Amino acid sequence: MSGQPLVGIASFENSKFRNPETKPYVFDPVKAIEYLNKSGWTKRNDEGYFVKDGVELKVRLINYHPAFERIDKFYEECFKKIGLRMVIDKMT
Repeated sequence: MSGQPLVGIASFENSKFRNPETKPYVFDPVKAIEYLNKSGWTKRNDEGYFVKDGVELKVRLINYHPAFERIDKFYEECFKKIGLRMVIDKMT
């Protein structure tokens, strides 16, 4: 399955739960930044995160289990590449 985009966080290629109608999308930081710019998010702070009207754009993720921490870090890195800070709330 090398080189194929995932639909979600895991591959269901050989699963009875696979829906062939679900179309994958590729992580495209350039396109994401274009959408943010069109929405008025054009300025960045000193850390490289988008700000508008003095407010930093953040994404909040709630984690209920330590097993997801690796996935959380992956998402955090992806969001950082496009200029969004991800805040992880650990609910234990």
